[in-house]
Amino acid sequence: MKFEEMLKKRRDILSEYLKLSLKQRNCIENEELDRLLQVLDEKQKLIDEMDRMEELRGLDGEGGIIKEEILNLLKEIRDIEEECYSSLYEKYSELCREIKDVNVTRKIRSYGEMQGETGIFIDRKK
Repeated sequence: MKFEEMLKKRRDILSEYLKLSLKQRNCIENEELDRLLQVLDEKQKLIDEMDRMEELRGLDGEGGIIKEEILNLLKEIRDIEEECYSSLYEKYSELCREIKDVNVTRKIRSYGEMQGETGIFIDRKK
């Protein structure tokens, strides 16, 4: 495969990867976990395809415009991936807080059940 063809193929793969990254962001925003897993599988296939390609050599050589397009695609992909990571981390943190709150509530209920049906702070005198 010629250098120029290899650059074009890589650019095409990265363009598809960018589209998938945008889908990934939408899946995260809409909490569509099943679709998110499908998108991640598709992205992995593209990564595997790029890994199989011969490594780019001589970045100062031919294909200057295509290389510039590739660099722009990579920057855009990186930005979207960072945004997705931040969103997922935020959702993860929120979920951890909710789990902690549920555990605290369970402990409180459990303590109340150990004290019997009446609360420990109720004054039964009338």
